[in-house]
Amino acid sequence: MIYFLFFLSIGLITILALVINRLQNQKLETSVAQQKLREKDTKITRLEHVLSEQVGLIKQLNRQINLLQEVRDKETEEDVPDERDIQIQKLSHENKDLYRKLKELENNNSELRRLNEEQKNTIAEFYNNLEMEIEKEANKKFIERIQELEKVDFQTESSSKNLDSNRFSAQDGFILIKVQEQDLYSEEIISILIDILKNSLNNVHENSRRQHIITDIVHSNYSGHYREEFKAEIQNLFRDYKSMNSRTRKALKRLGFEIVSDNSNYKMIFQQDSRYTVSFSKTPSDWRAGRNIASDICNLIL
Repeated sequence: MIYFLFFLSIGLITILALVINRLQNQKLETSVAQQKLREKDTKITRLEHVLSEQVGLIKQLNRQINLLQEVRDKETEEDVPDERDIQIQKLSHENKDLYRKLKELENNNSELRRLNEEQKNTIAEFYNNLEMEIEKEANKKFIERIQELEKVDFQTESSSKNLDSNRFSAQDGFILIKVQEQDLYSEEIISILIDILKNSLNNVHENSRRQHIITDIVHSNYSGHYREEFKAEIQNLFRDYKSMNSRTRKALKRLGFEIVSDNSNYKMIFQQDSRYTVSFSKTPSDWRAGRNIASDICNLIL
């Protein structure tokens, strides 16, 4: 057990170091993106200032044109070339040119705002995807590491006892049985065997040797309550199931399920063993759908 905890702690430290290193890299990339956003905001502010100045200049030119037009209306000599007409035409052209530039600046400003908003949305989406990816990768590595350590611990314990793997042994009050399957949760195999033996007591003769042996095994071995707790939590999660929300998803991951989205269905794979896969629709058909899902899971796993 000490070796198991030691290797487990090393695995956890390694996983945390990888996650922290990746977060630092992503933080650097995010800082660069945020600096670009600030530069674009500064550019937009400058453009707005230029637009304000151009609007003021256009208003000033319009006032000059109106004044010159009033003076021209008062002139009575139509045959003499008037320098004011030339000036009015010149100012009118300048006014049109300024108005055109103003429109261009407004269009550029709108485009910059749109690009700025798109980049902000892209960064937000990037953060969300990054968090989900890091969480998924960390959980996966954590589970893999625990399974490796459990396997090493099991092999070490088996080797230290120096057992004959081809025989059953019943000495000093213990029975050792060879199995190929590994526990997918704490004391899984022993709890299933004890449960089977409990049920078999209903089908044996009263006061028979078989009854005495089975009763002794059941009473002498504590199988824990994990299976009952597991079943209760699954039933609670799916009692009023309507959708795969974040709370349900986190609880299922904690119980050892990997959730895969497949078109209109979800697939739940227990402890990365494809033999124990439960599929169900993303949209419940009625109020009984959640209870049926819970029943399918418990029948397959427990």
